[in-house]
Amino acid sequence: MEPVTVEVGRRIARRYRLDERLVDTDGVQTWRAFDEVLARPVGVHVIPGSHPRAQAVVAAAQAASRGFDERFLRVLDAAEDGELIYVTQEWIIGRSLRTVLAEAGPLEPPQAQALITEVAEAIADAHLAGLSHLVLSPESVIFGRGGEVKIAGLSVEAALHGVSSADPAATDAMALGAVLFAALTARWPDHDGYGLSGVPRDGGRLPSPRQVRAGVPAPLDEIVDRSLNEQPRHHMVTLTSPAAFVSALRSLPKPMVRRPGAAIGSMGPAGAMGSMGPPGPVGLPAQHTSDTQVHSRYLEPGEADWAGPSRGMRAVRTLVTFVIVGGLLLLGVLLAMTAIDRNGQRGGGDDPTTPAATAGPLTVAEAHDYDPEDGCISCDAEERPELIPRLIDGDPETAWSSFYYNDPTLPPFKPGIGFVLDLGSVQQVGSVTVTMVLPGVTAELRALPADASSVPGLDGAAGNADDFTAVVGPSEQADPSFTLTPESPVETRYLLVWYTKLPVDPDDDRDRGRALVGEVTVNG
Repeated sequence: MEPVTVEVGRRIARRYRLDERLVDTDGVQTWRAFDEVLARPVGVHVIPGSHPRAQAVVAAAQAASRGFDERFLRVLDAAEDGELIYVTQEWIIGRSLRTVLAEAGPLEPPQAQALITEVAEAIADAHLAGLSHLVLSPESVIFGRGGEVKIAGLSVEAALHGVSSADPAATDAMALGAVLFAALTARWPDHDGYGLSGVPRDGGRLPSPRQVRAGVPAPLDEIVDRSLNEQPRHHMVTLTSPAAFVSALRSLPKPMVRRPGAAIGSMGPAGAMGSMGPPGPVGLPAQHTSDTQVHSRYLEPGEADWAGPSRGMRAVRTLVTFVIVGGLLLLGVLLAMTAIDRNGQRGGGDDPTTPAATAGPLTVAEAHDYDPEDGCISCDAEERPELIPRLIDGDPETAWSSFYYNDPTLPPFKPGIGFVLDLGSVQQVGSVTVTMVLPGVTAELRALPADASSVPGLDGAAGNADDFTAVVGPSEQADPSFTLTPESPVETRYLLVWYTKLPVDPDDDRDRGRALVGEVTVNG
């Protein structure tokens, strides 16, 4: 293989200007570049056309470019340019998990659980699409400045390294366990790696996170044990696929994570894309060289938040905030007038068996995602339950997001999706205000009878949305913030906001639909 000379300032495909070489390993170069057509920074891998892995890299890039999950860094372009093969990828401002752990120490267990759940779900979805990562590591996981979690290197990174696996699902499950081990302990299993000190095995068995750091919950400890040790403690079943890893995480109580705005660590953001380096020990992800992934000299200083605004919110949240404030002021006046009118018409004294009318917002004790009829093979009859608390946290800039659906009009593919609001006791409900991020949803409001003691279709119980009575029929909502108001007040403990058509997400390249809800208020 003849070496190829690539200099600073060269233009690839007549649009990508190579500004800085980040890595040059085994004939493969990684560059920070600038897309002169779209005026944005990008990352570019450059490979000689004669390189033995060149065609495998292009094939991997083409497979990864299908953009099924926004949690992965996107592959933007892959082609030949003369004697070179190039792959162009998304460049984001953020910080890798490697940097956070090396500088600020381990994450708190709820943060580690929430983070690895996000990553594991994305990896599991990738496997359903026939893709795998194979070199997942703390460098692959990036905290974006806007609050998102991104994963670098799907398929492409393994092709760049020449890494393959006879059992990709088991390889990625072990990598998820290693990343969770690192997040909980700021140590790396077996050997030093990614700027972290190693934890050697004792008699062939890797110590558990609880043996390295006090305070790690036993359930998380067991998940690490089941993914990294061939014979887990307590005769538990080994986790041999990302889907099994996700199932184990979903069996745990939902973590309560830090509010947005509290940055992890103290280092400013860095541009990030896939990275290159020599393979590491068999069974664990390859360790990359120290000068990859994090590269901040050309980027403005700042902090990278995590657990912050959901993806897709940032472009519209300012406008939505103004709409919400104005709408809530108007709603307050209307509710006050409605309450006066109801009190005036009731007469005859209060019935002690009837809940008293309450003007203003009611307290929602709990919220639950609701998808009892599973129409998505990767959703496991759930709609991002770990994000549901954001519906009732008082902050419209944190959002619950459903999964994506290729056809935003759900029936006949599936009846619908939604969320249940548990008021804690029977209350008189006058309306429900829903603050969404994207307009164009068809929604209805349903309620269980006042004597209902549980919700059909939740927690494995038989049932579906038809067990609820529709109190506001389906209607298309043109505005992102809307109110569903029954003709007369409803007495119930359990409400269901039910969607049969989802907004199309403009940030999604495939024009798929999803529900993205910032806040819900139940009014008496």
